Amino acid sequence: MVSYVQAKHAAEGCTSWGVNGENGEIVDMAEYGVWEAYSVKAQTYKTAIEVHLYCVLSSLLATWTQIVFSTQCDWLLS
Repeated sequence: MVSYVQAKHAAEGCTSWGVNGENGEIVDMAEYGVWEAYSVKAQTYKTAIEVHLYCVLSSLLATWTQIVFSTQCDWLLS
Protein backbone atom coordinates (compact mmCIF):
# COMPACT_ATOMS: atom_id res chain seq x y z
CA MET A 1 0.00 0.00 0.00
CA VAL A 2 2.83 2.39 0.86
CA SER A 3 4.55 1.70 -2.44
CA TYR A 4 1.29 2.46 -4.27
CA VAL A 5 1.00 5.85 -2.55
CA GLN A 6 4.67 6.55 -3.30
CA ALA A 7 4.08 5.72 -6.96
CA LYS A 8 1.09 8.10 -7.01
CA HIS A 9 3.24 10.85 -5.46
CA ALA A 10 5.93 10.31 -8.10
CA ALA A 11 3.46 11.16 -10.87
CA GLU A 12 3.29 14.78 -12.03
CA GLY A 13 0.91 16.84 -9.86
CA CYS A 14 -0.25 13.95 -7.67
CA THR A 15 1.20 14.90 -4.31
CA SER A 16 -1.97 14.82 -2.24
CA TRP A 17 -2.74 11.10 -2.35
CA GLY A 18 -3.06 9.19 0.90
CA VAL A 19 -4.84 6.38 2.71
CA ASN A 20 -8.43 6.80 3.86
CA GLY A 21 -8.34 5.79 7.53
CA GLU A 22 -11.95 4.63 7.56
CA ASN A 23 -11.87 2.08 4.76
CA GLY A 24 -8.19 1.76 3.75
CA GLU A 25 -8.61 2.97 0.17
CA ILE A 26 -6.04 5.11 -1.63
CA VAL A 27 -7.73 8.45 -2.33
CA ASP A 28 -6.90 12.03 -3.26
CA MET A 29 -6.88 13.77 0.09
CA ALA A 30 -7.46 17.16 -1.55
CA GLU A 31 -10.93 15.96 -2.55
CA TYR A 32 -11.63 14.99 1.06
CA GLY A 33 -10.29 18.28 2.37
CA VAL A 34 -7.72 16.55 4.59
CA TRP A 35 -4.37 18.26 5.00
CA GLU A 36 -1.77 17.01 7.45
CA ALA A 37 -0.88 19.85 9.74
CA TYR A 38 2.57 20.53 11.17
CA SER A 39 1.17 19.97 14.64
CA VAL A 40 0.31 16.36 13.77
CA LYS A 41 3.86 15.64 12.62
CA ALA A 42 5.37 17.45 15.60
CA GLN A 43 3.23 15.50 18.06
CA THR A 44 4.19 12.23 16.34
CA TYR A 45 7.88 12.99 16.81
CA LYS A 46 7.35 14.07 20.43
CA THR A 47 5.48 10.87 21.21
CA ALA A 48 8.14 8.71 19.53
CA ILE A 49 10.90 10.39 21.54
CA GLU A 50 8.92 9.99 24.76
CA VAL A 51 8.34 6.28 24.11
CA HIS A 52 12.03 5.80 23.32
CA LEU A 53 13.06 7.50 26.56
CA TYR A 54 10.68 5.33 28.58
CA CYS A 55 12.16 2.21 26.95
CA VAL A 56 15.69 3.34 27.81
CA LEU A 57 14.65 4.24 31.34
CA SER A 58 12.98 0.88 31.94
CA SER A 59 16.05 -0.91 30.59
CA LEU A 60 18.31 1.06 32.92
CA LEU A 61 15.99 0.41 35.84
CA ALA A 62 15.99 -3.33 35.16
CA THR A 63 19.79 -3.37 34.96
CA TRP A 64 20.16 -1.28 38.11
CA THR A 65 17.73 -3.52 39.99
CA GLN A 66 19.72 -6.62 39.03
CA ILE A 67 22.97 -5.00 40.20
CA VAL A 68 21.52 -3.84 43.50
CA PHE A 69 19.90 -7.15 44.35
CA SER A 70 22.95 -9.17 43.36
CA THR A 71 25.24 -7.10 45.61
CA GLN A 72 22.83 -6.94 48.54
CA CYS A 73 22.16 -10.67 48.57
CA ASP A 74 25.81 -11.77 48.46
CA TRP A 75 25.94 -11.97 52.26
CA LEU A 76 23.10 -14.52 52.18
CA LEU A 77 25.10 -16.88 49.98
CA SER A 78 28.25 -16.87 52.11
